[in-house]
Amino acid sequence: MQMYLDVGAVRIQQYLSRTPDLRARRAASAALADTTRIDPQDPMIAGRAEVNAAAGEADGVLNLVLTGDPAQPYDAAEAARRAETLARELLGRLRADLPGAEFRAGWAEASDYPSAYRLIDAKYRAGDGLESLPVVPEFPLTVPCRVCHTASSTGRVSSGGSERQDACADCVRRYSARARKSGKAQEEQLLSSVQRRLDRTLELAPDLSALTLSRGADAGNRGLTQIATVYIDGNAFGMFFDQLAAHGTAFRSGGRALVDKGAISRALNEHTRTALTDATCAVVREDDTRMVVVPHLVGGDDVLVSLPADRAWPFVLHYLDRFNALVQRTRGEAAGFIKRLPELSASAGIAFSHPTHPFHLLVEAADQRLRRAKQAVVGVEASVDFVDLTADGPHGGDLPALRVQHLLGLLPQLDALTKLPGSRLTKWESALRAAHAAGTVEAALDVLLADAERLGCSDIVQPFLPEDSGVRPAIGLRQALRITRWWS
Repeated sequence: MQMYLDVGAVRIQQYLSRTPDLRARRAASAALADTTRIDPQDPMIAGRAEVNAAAGEADGVLNLVLTGDPAQPYDAAEAARRAETLARELLGRLRADLPGAEFRAGWAEASDYPSAYRLIDAKYRAGDGLESLPVVPEFPLTVPCRVCHTASSTGRVSSGGSERQDACADCVRRYSARARKSGKAQEEQLLSSVQRRLDRTLELAPDLSALTLSRGADAGNRGLTQIATVYIDGNAFGMFFDQLAAHGTAFRSGGRALVDKGAISRALNEHTRTALTDATCAVVREDDTRMVVVPHLVGGDDVLVSLPADRAWPFVLHYLDRFNALVQRTRGEAAGFIKRLPELSASAGIAFSHPTHPFHLLVEAADQRLRRAKQAVVGVEASVDFVDLTADGPHGGDLPALRVQHLLGLLPQLDALTKLPGSRLTKWESALRAAHAAGTVEAALDVLLADAERLGCSDIVQPFLPEDSGVRPAIGLRQALRITRWWS
């Protein structure tokens, strides 16, 4: 038995999005990664704990295993006391370095990390563990932070304008010289992997607006006016780790465990970064000068990125397909020994918008769409939901979420539909939207099909129409037309 200690940030998406520009979000993302990766020789943990290799690498989370004197018998109560003491010290350090973030810490005794993770998570849900929250402003006359508008100012910063602004402690940290030096560490890790894979040099985008200019000033390209913010999360991972933790450890005759739980946990974590690199490479085009994917968060099975709108669909489909193949391979290594392991996959939420749209609203919209995608399939298979904030508004998109298997199965048909004149697609979509509101969809489809027959493209429209038997298509025409806005 060992004592495991997890210390990490919570509500990371909201924390990253509290400042309006990419430079400050990069600094916060890099700071989260930097402060939650600890040197094994750091005086705070040396001789007290070591890095938990079985947990893999996730930004914003520090995973440790307590160590002790091997000559002394293991004492669970003493180990728990030492874990709490170390947790409080680590939370104090994190609070000083990241004043605006929220942190929590939990510990549990177990024979392996998946089992400990299950216990720690149960404690969190029960309200146990330690929490460290940002300081709440208590003096009403304090000048508010002019950058994030969520805390009281403690200093002044230059955030890109001509004058310095009053800023809270967290924003001062984000705009500091230290942040400028390491603020792109998160993206540079992805950039390095992509450049090695593609054997070419790319630059980082200075801001989200630059993503729309990744291929020069081709104003006729729709991808040069909008961006997409994509939020991806794994399906059934909690249930999978519960089953993995509940399985006892059986050994081969040579003394090796039949199922290496630590290796499985570590591999699943690594698959996120592998799929991200692969999907990014898949959407980089020959004439790109910049890396077109900006990662805001990469932690565990969570990914939050921004990219040009016309790359979003190929990026998401490539990521989900690649991630699914990787996690199923790892799942298969344990499925022969552990029964009732759930199938693993991931779902995605996409928010299309203008790059100047407030970032915290983009994150919120992508998160809402991710939740809808998961609910549509009860988290048992890959799914996607999306919203076009420019065309439909924040509450647009009343159509059901999509199963990835349906999208992949209709790739040729969607490609063919996208090649039709844009004015015609817009006219059809507007007609169907009005018919849906008036309850005359069937009549509108008849008119639309007649129009398609005159244009000689009825065969392209047909896969998205109900069959004569009344069977609904996997993707309806109205949904397909919405998808083609940014299909590439």
